[in-house]
Amino acid sequence: MNPSAKRLLFVVGGIVVLALGGALGWSLAREASAPDRPDEYGSVTVTGAALPPGTGPSDLEAPSFTTQTPDGVEISVTPGDGTPKVLVFLAHWCPHCQAEVPRIVAWHRDTSGLDGLEVVGVATATDRLRVNYPPSDWLEREGWPYPVALDDADNSIARAYGVDSFPFFVVVDSEGRAVFRVSGELDTATLDELMRTAAGL
Repeated sequence: MNPSAKRLLFVVGGIVVLALGGALGWSLAREASAPDRPDEYGSVTVTGAALPPGTGPSDLEAPSFTTQTPDGVEISVTPGDGTPKVLVFLAHWCPHCQAEVPRIVAWHRDTSGLDGLEVVGVATATDRLRVNYPPSDWLEREGWPYPVALDDADNSIARAYGVDSFPFFVVVDSEGRAVFRVSGELDTATLDELMRTAAGL
């Protein structure tokens, strides 16, 4: 097992057991709905094999994807480009995401982020009939400091990364391997450890 993944497993393990109880109730399969506002969905292209659903350490090649930001600008995430990454999958209606986003915002404010680490939010499972729609407005209100990639109506990016609940974090190393996935709310200390370990600190 990758040493970074072992470290993350130890740090996050206790929280995952508690967090998953709440987060799994917000299943991707149950919560996705038909598109009602196309401008809140991306035109997604995914390249590479999908990861199996689940969390924990792994050593699987992460898929690449291209989509758009809420402003309509093309954004690509290319694992293996030499930059470690943390992908944060968020559903605007999920109460656990609503609790976690302010923690991420505060962490970024307090640390100014980490040099050499790419963090991308993925807005997925969008539903105009649920709270905090549209997701772009919600994240802007919260002061989200990172790029936002819009998933499509089929949740293609989320499915490619094995997302089954929210929030969902994927740590991708500089060689393009998805070395760790975790779901549920992370407290500030665990979030900091995840980000620093992802950055190789």
